[in-house]
Amino acid sequence: MFLHAPGWSCAIAVASLLLGCPDSDPAVAYKELTEEQAPWRAQVGLEWESRPELFGGRAAWYSAVDFSATQERDWRLDTAVQAGIAAKGPGSTWRFGIEYYDGRVPLGEFFQDTESRFTIGLWVDH
Repeated sequence: MFLHAPGWSCAIAVASLLLGCPDSDPAVAYKELTEEQAPWRAQVGLEWESRPELFGGRAAWYSAVDFSATQERDWRLDTAVQAGIAAKGPGSTWRFGIEYYDGRVPLGEFFQDTESRFTIGLWVDH
């Protein structure tokens, strides 16, 4: 769901509540918009994780996909796909994997540009 006031965009993520994800809270983001930017954005993603059966039950396979589109880019689909191994620790999850991304540059001033990249990475979720 998106709310818009002159010069500001407020995005409220309600999908986690609608889908009944018990560990998710709605997120709120604010961003000041320029004349070239438009307020509307659509985003959906899915994540899968196997049972912890790797490394003596300490890690699991995971995969995730995220799709988003923005009004300012004429609803061009931005895609992120990630897969690898996840290990949960006290208060955090460590993920090692590969990611493919094709879409909007994450830096605000380059919002009309597109980039494609492969990444091998280590991510820590708190």
